[in-house]
Amino acid sequence: MITHMTRISVDVDDKLLKAAREELGTDTDAATVTEALRLLFLRRHAADIMAALESAEMDYTGSADAWRYGGGRDFSRLAEDARFERGSLSQVRFRARVRRVDPVTRAAMIGVSWHPGCPVEIDDLRIIEMPHHGFDGEVHRGELMVHQDIARDVVRVFRELFRAGFPIRRMELVERYGGSDDESMAADNTSCFNHRPIERAPERTSNHSYGKAIDLNTVKNPYVLDDTVLPPAGRDHLDRTDVRPGMIVDGDVVVRAFAKYGFEWGGHWTTLKDYQHFEIPRREP
Repeated sequence: MITHMTRISVDVDDKLLKAAREELGTDTDAATVTEALRLLFLRRHAADIMAALESAEMDYTGSADAWRYGGGRDFSRLAEDARFERGSLSQVRFRARVRRVDPVTRAAMIGVSWHPGCPVEIDDLRIIEMPHHGFDGEVHRGELMVHQDIARDVVRVFRELFRAGFPIRRMELVERYGGSDDESMAADNTSCFNHRPIERAPERTSNHSYGKAIDLNTVKNPYVLDDTVLPPAGRDHLDRTDVRPGMIVDGDVVVRAFAKYGFEWGGHWTTLKDYQHFEIPRREP
């Protein structure tokens, strides 16, 4: 068997070296760089890259020239994305990106989550990419489609939830579920835009159709009207005094954060309880 040794060249700036030395308590360049990269990649959850680094021969000299001639690997983008805190390479930070709906997503939406007659145009919507804590103790990255008018406030809300360590099962666009609210809820998915009617009043349009209503951790925070519980798995969470991770209860960090930016909580409603639901109230003309 012939084993090939991969040779990797890395550009490491003085700021990274200084921070790594302070973190590790060492002045040895090679050890510092290796461990700094290890921490950097662990933070990015790049286990596959780390596996390659374990067996790679590291070359820290002449890296700029090595990269120019195809002999190195450029890690500058990873370093930029990590944005580690000063004095700590292992702390994950909340960093969100708000972008327009791309052509591929637009095509997937038409006839699924967006239909002719929808009260908003696709151009009025924005996709927020942002990190969130999961129930597995890891940090994941999700996507939420909202109206452009509330995008910045939604980022502020979820930044507060992230800093509080509030766990979210998943955050995926409803196109992944064929536009089905039932399937999205059953998956405990956190979502916003979906052109559809109100559950109890099919003749009326839901605020989700405007991109101004968010359903959060749907299984742990079900919709309840008399004997109807949606999703059905939410029956395990009808006792709201038995507070478990991911549940939303009156006065908690979730309700307070949304209220700060003008959202109304379905848990405060009297004719029904929609514990997962937060919306910007729509004033009928």
